[in-house]
Amino acid sequence: MIILSGSDGGTQEHAAALLASKGYTAFALSYFAGEGVPKDLENISLEYFQEATTWLKSHPYSNDEIGLIGYSRGGELALLLASTFHDYKAVIAGAPSAYITAGMKNGIFAPVPSWKLANNELPYIKFKYRFKTMFTILKNGIIKKPISYLAIWDNTLNDKEAVKDARIAVENIESPVMFIAGGDDQLWPSARYVQLMEERLKNTNRTKEDHYLYYEKAGHFLAFPYSFVNLPANVYMHVGGGMTMDFGGTKPANAQAAKESWIEIVKFLEENMSQ
Repeated sequence: MIILSGSDGGTQEHAAALLASKGYTAFALSYFAGEGVPKDLENISLEYFQEATTWLKSHPYSNDEIGLIGYSRGGELALLLASTFHDYKAVIAGAPSAYITAGMKNGIFAPVPSWKLANNELPYIKFKYRFKTMFTILKNGIIKKPISYLAIWDNTLNDKEAVKDARIAVENIESPVMFIAGGDDQLWPSARYVQLMEERLKNTNRTKEDHYLYYEKAGHFLAFPYSFVNLPANVYMHVGGGMTMDFGGTKPANAQAAKESWIEIVKFLEENMSQ
């Protein structure tokens, strides 16, 4: 299993250890904000992950079956990789995006491409802002009130030009996929995204059995139980610039979703991957 980090970058070593405890050869792959990789999530080559996949296939502890598991931006990446390359036996995307999202600089979204393929920048969502939305976000930042990005996503997703060419072609994925989403995700509308992808996949002639897990009261932090020091119980988090982000859900709902989804993750992998 290849474990893909989210927008915090680095490696998810705790998640790798958790999967390893179930008998899987787990590779926590760093692709930005770590040693020997770019500082920011910008113009990351998809071929880098293909090389990592080839390496893992040849590992002495590998049985040549590779799965992907990612959360948030890692979920977006897992879906993008599986729709581009056909090397994977199973894919798990927690709180994913249905579209390619803009890159990040210094931990915040920036108008730069996040991914490239064959040295070509992949199209990404162009954020659309309304004055009222930006004023509210600025005001909440000043008074230290937790900030939600949902209004920005709503404005953006309702503009067809903003999302043109940025959709991830999940119908091209040849492996079974497990989607996990919280209905109260305040960072981005992951439940809405998963519903869009579920509708598209169910309208295709897929022979793979996909799984869709929705947790109505959970927020953004609901995957990889025990793999973070403080998460997934957190609802709020301090980010750059002194802002506090609202990631949605409640501590009990997030923890329960993580617990229940882990049971389903293990079952899904047992059905689709060899240990």
